[in-house]
Amino acid sequence: MKTSELSDYRISMKIAQKMSQIHNLHIPVSKEADWIFNTLNRWFSHIDTTMNEMQSNNNEDNKLKDLQKILKRIDLRSEASWLKKVAEKEAYPVVFCHNDLQGGNILFREKNFRFVDTLDDEMNKNLSPMLISNRQNSECSDNENNNNGNPRKRSLADSSLDDATVESSSSDESEPELMIIDFEYCAYNYRGFDIANHFLEWTFDYSNDKFPFYHHLPNNYPNAHQIDRFIVKYLSERDESNQFMSLEEEKQQLLEEIALFSLCSHLLWFTWSLVNCNQDIEFGYLNYAEMRLKEYFDAKRKYLEMKPSAKDVCDL
Repeated sequence: MKTSELSDYRISMKIAQKMSQIHNLHIPVSKEADWIFNTLNRWFSHIDTTMNEMQSNNNEDNKLKDLQKILKRIDLRSEASWLKKVAEKEAYPVVFCHNDLQGGNILFREKNFRFVDTLDDEMNKNLSPMLISNRQNSECSDNENNNNGNPRKRSLADSSLDDATVESSSSDESEPELMIIDFEYCAYNYRGFDIANHFLEWTFDYSNDKFPFYHHLPNNYPNAHQIDRFIVKYLSERDESNQFMSLEEEKQQLLEEIALFSLCSHLLWFTWSLVNCNQDIEFGYLNYAEMRLKEYFDAKRKYLEMKPSAKDVCDL
């Protein structure tokens, strides 16, 4: 799906519906909200090695030198620790998440599409309500991209599902029929991350055929009305409603979750960019990393303006 199509009203409502249904799933895997922070810490440990390899191969790269200077001034592990403590303090909801719901992982369903189901019996039993199927398994490491040269088709070795698809069907021909694919990153996580990460993907177009092979379009971020419609649709699809909060209170809490987990999204894909920057795929990894880190600190400033008390959780 094209990035520009994510903002289409009908498509956005269908994505909100499918995301909520994924979040309703009960999967027999660890339900601790540690995926994102474990992933960050694992990738942090690879950054120095990868950057040194890049420097030895191209020590005249000014972008690389600039990033190395920036990395000397910030403590990535402290940033991740602060985010973790804030999320735990706020006790935000944890659900089964896709964790990479961007345009490249959402397809329009073709008529007469047939699934080849290879999920194991236990996983199939839990996922069958979503019509999730699995293509051939593949073994990928954090630094591998076996996806026809598309760097945004990311891979993770310790995923629970591989290349799964979620089908959205409708008897109403005016509604889009979508497939959500590539569950390499699926895990229990804070629901706010899935929503925040998806909204940020509205601002990235990876169809650019010239360096850095993406367009950053911050003005495409959903406006307040688009966010409100998405949240209302998302909440309406839950299996169980919140009996302790009004709809307006839930909407306000989700806005706070989106603000916090936008930081997590920026930090995650900044780190991903660095550990993958020596790949033989045409993509401006260093440019992307620099941009996502800048967006991280911009988003952090806005979040602390919204929640000044978060500053007291950890002295950063």
